[in-house]
Amino acid sequence: MDKSKTITAKLGIDVGGTDVKFAVIDNNAIVYRSKIPANKESVDAILNEICDECKKIAKEYPYSSVGVGVPGIVYDGLLTTINLPFKNTPVAKEMEARIGMPVAVDNDANCAALGEVLGGGGKIYRNAVLITLGTGVGGGVIANGEILRGRGCAGELGHIIIQSENGRKCTCGQTGCLEQYASAKALVRQATEAAGEHPDSMLAQLYRENGELNGKLFFDALHKNCPVAEAVFDKYLDWLCVGIKSFQMIFDPEVILLAGGITKQGDNFLKPLKAKLGEGINVKIATLQNDAGVFGAANLSM
Repeated sequence: MDKSKTITAKLGIDVGGTDVKFAVIDNNAIVYRSKIPANKESVDAILNEICDECKKIAKEYPYSSVGVGVPGIVYDGLLTTINLPFKNTPVAKEMEARIGMPVAVDNDANCAALGEVLGGGGKIYRNAVLITLGTGVGGGVIANGEILRGRGCAGELGHIIIQSENGRKCTCGQTGCLEQYASAKALVRQATEAAGEHPDSMLAQLYRENGELNGKLFFDALHKNCPVAEAVFDKYLDWLCVGIKSFQMIFDPEVILLAGGITKQGDNFLKPLKAKLGEGINVKIATLQNDAGVFGAANLSM
């Protein structure tokens, strides 16, 4: 590789609870990627290993800046996380001291939203909302081309309350959060409950054969026209629509992008969702998916 052509490249880092992903972005394309385990022993341990990987990458793929997406709250330059050992940690300053290069840090969902707007399904828009449907419901908001941060917690989309009366208890301490009804985990829970209520259904049969249900088994039943699975999915989409319509009214985005394993169903997921939403809401499946975080992180310096 001609290193002179990549000297303006940027390094994006996506810190997860299990792995830390790295990607060198050059001319809006990923030219190199790597991954290391997330060391949860201490702040110094995880930062040292991340910075060691940064130095290793720089020898082969020079870059001009580093951006880091983290699963936590970044306020006034200080990072606090739940599943990693950061508490009011000045991560950017700590990393800059180790690698001698500018470092920017932001919430991982914010980075994913920025990545999709800059290089993914939302790149023709300046106002967008990204909703991630996984174990929980996450997201980020881009307003006039910039991340909406608030005091550090803006964009916690999964914790808008959609069932105020007798709602399900959420890990955040509230009841009735969108996350408890529209996450992938919630869909599997709803399917498992339905299987128990309908022991003669295909869902129940799959549960007995596998000892549990997961997203793949649920959609297998759905695609085989299991009426119980169809009813579960219909109700799941109703809950998701409540959230999407609320975000449309609150943020007035040009597009709402959906990411996560469920969206791999493509039109089988998107078409019935759009039919329920009706006209006036532009909803699409995100295109960068798992690469959105590193892509957005690399561009934080912008």
